[in-house]
Amino acid sequence: MRESSPAYQPIKLPQLSLAAIRLNNLLLNKTAGFAFPLDPEGKIAVRVHLQPGNVSTQLLCPISLTLGLGNTTAGLWLSRWVHAEKIQQFVPEELLSKLPENLAINVVETAHSRLLQQAELALNMKIHVQSLSAETQSKQYSLPINFELQEFQIADQQPLSKTFGLLMLDEKLYPHLQERLRFWPSDNNLEWEDHITTLRFEISSLAISMQELNQLAPSDILLLEDTQFQETGRLHVWLNSGLHCAAAFTSTEKNALVINSDWTMPMTDQEQKPTIDHIAQIPVQLSFDLGQKTLSFNEVRQLRPGYVLELNSQLPEIVQIRSQNRILGQGELVEINGRLGVRILNLFGKQAKGSP
Repeated sequence: MRESSPAYQPIKLPQLSLAAIRLNNLLLNKTAGFAFPLDPEGKIAVRVHLQPGNVSTQLLCPISLTLGLGNTTAGLWLSRWVHAEKIQQFVPEELLSKLPENLAINVVETAHSRLLQQAELALNMKIHVQSLSAETQSKQYSLPINFELQEFQIADQQPLSKTFGLLMLDEKLYPHLQERLRFWPSDNNLEWEDHITTLRFEISSLAISMQELNQLAPSDILLLEDTQFQETGRLHVWLNSGLHCAAAFTSTEKNALVINSDWTMPMTDQEQKPTIDHIAQIPVQLSFDLGQKTLSFNEVRQLRPGYVLELNSQLPEIVQIRSQNRILGQGELVEINGRLGVRILNLFGKQAKGSP
């Protein structure tokens, strides 16, 4: 709808670091729990669940620590001490903060020595407590990982305690994290197993003008071109993406097909360019695309709510304007009195005034 002199401004997109996006996507497929025993007798174990990080978890955690991980610094927030009972063996928990910090750190590390050993084994790096507090907006660590620790009895799986928390890591650690998380069990995204893809079976195609199309009436006959369907049962199988392959019926009953060529993408320069006259005669649905991306099926299987798709190029506010899968022009995303709009920059080769 055309508005008179709208007050518009370019839309501002949220900023996310590349490492944070990739870690988010990795953690979405690593939500299966991983358990390990805590005591030498093998009676008690801890199950760890990883989740994409949410920095606001800091507000829910009364305990914070600064950790040294290898040659980097990390922030850790906990809803409770995982082994509060072991801290109590040295000092009442409420008096822990009254101790000299080096002594308090020694108590915390000793009480949680088994957990620290497992964390060092998982990350393949040395870990130690630097401080019993952490900065909430530190520039030293910005990669968030949420986690949950469930302590339980191995014999009957009876839960004993639950602790949740947030670990903030240096972005430089992402390549190392990616490598270490290969050993963490991945989820099976079974929903994709039932994903339905439509196949279209084409016996021929015919190019006609819009004027000829408007003149068609019931009982008119269209003569097909370039078809071997009648003689050999040959046809083409199409996917909605445009990929197609040749196929043929395997029997005279025509109830089964055999694929007999590779999948290819059609290429033609004979398509007629849309004109304003044509568009005036038919209803037109416009779509506005930010871009497109090709994924392997293995990557598609990882998609789930919260997953972030990286696009192949930077997209400021420019969108492609399409109709019937053809690019008609370009526009920019703008905000008009709180609503989203598209300002047309060019259409059918014509530029808007003031556009580059």
